[in-house]
Amino acid sequence: QAQQEKRVLENTLDTFHVQLQRFQTNADDQLTRAQSFVNVRLMAALEYAGTGVGSKSGATDSGSLNRTETNEAASISVEEINHAVSELAASLDAWRWRDEEGNPEFRGITFDDLGVGGTMMSTNLLTGTISIGSEPVKVGSTQLQEHYFCPKDELQGAFLAIRNRQPLSFDHEVAIESLYHEINHNRQKGALELYLTLEAQATYEGIPPRNISKFINERPELILMETINEFVSRKDYPEFLRGLGGEKVSHAQDVMNHGYGYPMYIDRFRELARRLDVPEDMLFTKCRELNFYGNLVRAADDLSAWLAMQSWKDRDDIRDALLNLKFRGDFSPFLDVIE
Repeated sequence: QAQQEKRVLENTLDTFHVQLQRFQTNADDQLTRAQSFVNVRLMAALEYAGTGVGSKSGATDSGSLNRTETNEAASISVEEINHAVSELAASLDAWRWRDEEGNPEFRGITFDDLGVGGTMMSTNLLTGTISIGSEPVKVGSTQLQEHYFCPKDELQGAFLAIRNRQPLSFDHEVAIESLYHEINHNRQKGALELYLTLEAQATYEGIPPRNISKFINERPELILMETINEFVSRKDYPEFLRGLGGEKVSHAQDVMNHGYGYPMYIDRFRELARRLDVPEDMLFTKCRELNFYGNLVRAADDLSAWLAMQSWKDRDDIRDALLNLKFRGDFSPFLDVIE
């Protein structure tokens, strides 16, 4: 009798352990899913379109700080940067975050190790906070020699130059433009809706929770949104820099042509506009409106319709090009078909 009761108890315990393991696995999946939802962030990651063909002669300053400059730049604190940007944020339109009195509120930056993958800076769309990479990342455009760029160091160096009323280097201005890119994510009315729409699509398609972030970041709709935001940021960062107290913007055209954020997408986007004979100033006005106030889920439809109206070219061909900015092969067929 005792042996029989022991076996029953052992079987019950085995069943309990199996059920507990299943519960734990399900809980882990739910936790991963919750974390992927809570840690929503649109990354200003770099996409490389080749190894580069050398620096543009006489056009840029690498921005690398020497030891003395690095030590002095390190005195620029997070609090000082946050204070300067908070003062300016009050004057920016389309600001999503408000304090209890309804005034624009900048949620601040932090210096973080963003890990591998070339991420310079990122924004959490649920909190409004911006993470600045503290480790060097290999950067380059389609035309500039690859080199290492530390977002934290260059941003501190930029604010040091502003404080001392000195000219900013090329990499300093890239750091300011990259910060502006992240700030602009906090001005996009439709960014969170786009991200959650893609998250729902991933769930519907049965994407495992651990792969949802990768799925979202590779979707053409998100790539187009990032491209539009980067294009607007490159065109408009000089005004942001002046607002911070920068007395002279020395590298605006070089940052426009050779910035580090999404270089391949930007090159293709601008080439599409050239093929359509749409002036970049007109494109900037349209993209700025779409970026801050538009429905980013339907950005490809909206922008392709507008470009077709400006150029008298086929809307579907334009839309196809906009949704294939990350195409891994030759992009020219997407442009040639529009001719």
